[in-house]
Amino acid sequence: MSPIKSKVFSDPSSWTSIDITKVTLDYILYEFWEEFQDPETAQLPLIGGGPWNILGIVGLYLIAIYIGMRMMKGRQPYSCQRAMIWYNLFNVIANLVGFIAAMAGTNFGLDVWGCKKKYFPTHLLYLGYGYLLLKFVDFLDTLFFILRKKDNQITFLHVTHHCLMPITCYVGLKFVPYGNSGFTPLINSFVHVIMYFYYYLAALGPSMQQYLWWKKYITVVQLVQFAIGIAHALQIYYVPGCDYSRGVATFELLEAIFFFAIFFRFYKRTYWNRRRTSTTEKNNVDGEVAKVKSS
Repeated sequence: MSPIKSKVFSDPSSWTSIDITKVTLDYILYEFWEEFQDPETAQLPLIGGGPWNILGIVGLYLIAIYIGMRMMKGRQPYSCQRAMIWYNLFNVIANLVGFIAAMAGTNFGLDVWGCKKKYFPTHLLYLGYGYLLLKFVDFLDTLFFILRKKDNQITFLHVTHHCLMPITCYVGLKFVPYGNSGFTPLINSFVHVIMYFYYYLAALGPSMQQYLWWKKYITVVQLVQFAIGIAHALQIYYVPGCDYSRGVATFELLEAIFFFAIFFRFYKRTYWNRRRTSTTEKNNVDGEVAKVKSS
């Protein structure tokens, strides 16, 4: 594809040139998204036009959670072991292939830093589109929780993360399919290789439990991902002459801060507080033993 200059948010005059007095409902729903979209990806399904198809799929996902949990009430949980083994293995392979291809196509990740307005070759654009579709496949995580009646794992963090990722992919492909926008698919694919490999081992059964001691480090890796994401988004402020969309970078920054906060809250509640409680209980037991010995 030829490097066509985009009219998107990265053009400082784009937003200020909008006549607010002429903004109509049709403009908000349709015309805006056509006016500021990047022509490189406008022909891709789900990307042309507004985000309504993406939001519709996300809405159906939320409705499916509600209906699925109600349907499973009073029913015995399903095992889903074989399906989960193949599902997690598929995700490991898909994310690994995507990560390797993205690393090869972005100069080992260097091209997604530095605010370079360098368009990706066609095969990388389709790779990014495949990453978007993979975010819909990730909805099956929740389906398995529902079928196995693991409702405690369908948390605000889990559902919010699954809802926002397809929207994030849409924004990148729609408005800035070049340079810095390749960061999220690149680093997130790497993290998902680790995460789904853990889930794959866990799905194999109790015999693998001794090899699953590193579960908490998955969250640590995710926190590092979001911390790097914050630094990546802040390039619009510290890289001289940064030629990247300030609007999209701000969206990336707020999302990274939000995810870091809720994942850190999860890590603190799940691992720090649990360890502190275990230490307190151990000290109480030691204290009781000491009392018995001294009596």
